[in-house]
Amino acid sequence: MPNAALPFTVPAERNCMGLHTIAGAAFRALTARKDGPSLYDVCDPVLLKYRGGDPHLGKFYRTALGNPALRPLLCRTGLPSLRDEKRLGALREALRRARDEAEPDWAAVGAPIAELMADIDVRHPSPGPAPAPAHAPGPAEIDKVS
Repeated sequence: MPNAALPFTVPAERNCMGLHTIAGAAFRALTARKDGPSLYDVCDPVLLKYRGGDPHLGKFYRTALGNPALRPLLCRTGLPSLRDEKRLGALREALRRARDEAEPDWAAVGAPIAELMADIDVRHPSPGPAPAPAHAPGPAEIDKVS
């Protein structure tokens, strides 16, 4: 039996964002007022171009966050609490320790980040339970899939 005869459903299709939603979110991100230093303002001086230290951290930063599509979007985001030079300096110092120390104290490195996270309202998604199927598939239906 050709695959075209099988019904094609994608469960994620129900919850995926449409093109208009994505375009609207991108537009809002690109035109938003910047409220404080962005991720790049914090990390570029420490991780973008440096010699010494752990090269993996810088490579990860340049690869993951140096993505040309992400950079314009994330440059517009900012965290108002990082306008405080003391907090910004503590965060950059934590990044330097993570980059330069052979065995960083990760609790000390994470402390300024945890302090920032406590200040912002982080909400994790909590989707409802998936609906139960109307009926269990029969053996013939299972055989079609495999």
